[in-house]
Amino acid sequence: MPLARIQASIVRNLFEMGQLSESQCQTIISVDEEVSGVDLETLLFKEYKIAPFQVLMAKARAFKLPPINIKSFAINEATYANLEQGFCRENLVLPLGTVGDFIVIAVSNPFDLKVINKVNKMTGMRVSVLLGLESAIKNVLGSDEMTHYGVGFEDVVEALEED
Repeated sequence: MPLARIQASIVRNLFEMGQLSESQCQTIISVDEEVSGVDLETLLFKEYKIAPFQVLMAKARAFKLPPINIKSFAINEATYANLEQGFCRENLVLPLGTVGDFIVIAVSNPFDLKVINKVNKMTGMRVSVLLGLESAIKNVLGSDEMTHYGVGFEDVVEALEED
């Protein structure tokens, strides 16, 4: 079974970004076995030496979501003001802030609509989703240390304006 439509779109985006040659793109797209999203990312990272941020950019284009580089995001007193830390860790949701009646979150799996709906119900706010790297989200959520620098409100607004 060839790649799913969204996976093929990610691969084509990497080709358009100059990260894969045309023959590499065709080789990946024409695989016979079913490939999960995690398997595809592992293949791109290990076999084709594509940087995680480049894969994030290709995924963001495929999902039509704004990407956010959150590796320098810092936890502060406002991070868990609307969503409990346990919920965020369990569901890999990083709350980035609020803008008006929107809560802005970063996720790595935009297919998980249940989580987005839970965030909406828990907060009573509309949800704006940005796409982040799973490893970066896990890293930030694993940090209990409060700091006051890193990604700020301006970074979130800038990412939203790209949407």
